[in-house]
Amino acid sequence: MKETKKQALNIFCASVATFLSRSHFPSVVSLASSSAYISAVRTLKASTLEISLPSETVAHAIHQSTMDFIWNANATPNASHFSFAIYFAFACFVARFFLDRFVFRRLAIRMLTRGRAPSRITKEMQVKIGKCSESMWKLVYYATVEACILKITYHEPWFSNTKLYFKDWPNHELKSSLVIYYMSQCGFYIYSIAAILTWETRRKDFSVMFTHHIITVLLIGCSYLTSFFRIGSIILALHDASDVFMEAAKVFKYSGREFGASVCFGLFAISWLILRLIFFPFWVIKSTSIDLQDCLDLSEPFHMLLYYTFNTLLIMLLIFHIYWWKLICAMINRQLKNRGKVGEDIRSGKKISSIQIENIISILFIILFRNRSILRHLPLNVFTLFH
Repeated sequence: MKETKKQALNIFCASVATFLSRSHFPSVVSLASSSAYISAVRTLKASTLEISLPSETVAHAIHQSTMDFIWNANATPNASHFSFAIYFAFACFVARFFLDRFVFRRLAIRMLTRGRAPSRITKEMQVKIGKCSESMWKLVYYATVEACILKITYHEPWFSNTKLYFKDWPNHELKSSLVIYYMSQCGFYIYSIAAILTWETRRKDFSVMFTHHIITVLLIGCSYLTSFFRIGSIILALHDASDVFMEAAKVFKYSGREFGASVCFGLFAISWLILRLIFFPFWVIKSTSIDLQDCLDLSEPFHMLLYYTFNTLLIMLLIFHIYWWKLICAMINRQLKNRGKVGEDIRSGKKISSIQIENIISILFIILFRNRSILRHLPLNVFTLFH
């Protein structure tokens, strides 16, 4: 019985391996041996005449083995993988449409009316329902991808050691699970660019958010094709963590649950400060500015282009983080004045001006000047882009 189960698993895994090998996962080709496949089929046909296996047992074993097989298979970065990102972007539109229509809006109405059937839905309530359902969608997505990336990377030796981000580059092991995660994130931000233009509520930080999404897509694509997916996955993980708390705070606020909104907003502010304003510049950007030079030859034009492009985009993200942190501090101040009540929207505020940008850049220079080893290696010409 055990032998038959193994043969069944061999057949199924060989089939999956064949599919993956045709989908630009060349490291899986060796697993899809045609002779082994034929041998397994013949053995299974012979053994199934003598032994009848419980279908549930076989199905569960095949499912578990196949998921482990696919999840841990090795791959190599390939531009064709971005077709999955395009498919995922369309899937996000479809999923958002159906979830918004049949789940989130109904749930938002129940939360806003405390379970009572509303006599009529006012225009103001309609706006709140739209914002609440939008935050529910983002909360579900960010929480899901954050759990996935922690599962994928938590036990990796480079997860907590910045020195290993670029060790042995570009010959880094790329598991298919990380390919799926990367392409899903790329697809989501492609969807987000279209959604922020056509679907989502237009907020006052629209231009900053739109630019942020474009930079994120560029960073995801460039880091994947150049095998910098270790540090890329860490950057995505630390960004999504604070977004989970932000969207949860919004859902609580829109539904009138002030205590939940205050708790989640507090966690959001703490996570933003630690992850985006401390860990991101002083560990991640420091690593891309200093440690990255150990594996790049900056005398070569392509390597120099990689170095300056990545650091420029990362510093632009940091500038946005500082800008949003200013809004968060204003929200905290307003919350203290309102005896713990969170304001209407965490990332809504006045439109960013040239004076605000100059102030942010000045703050950034002060932060970087405290660690001169970082300042010496950063692409300083990036700041001219904002004048």
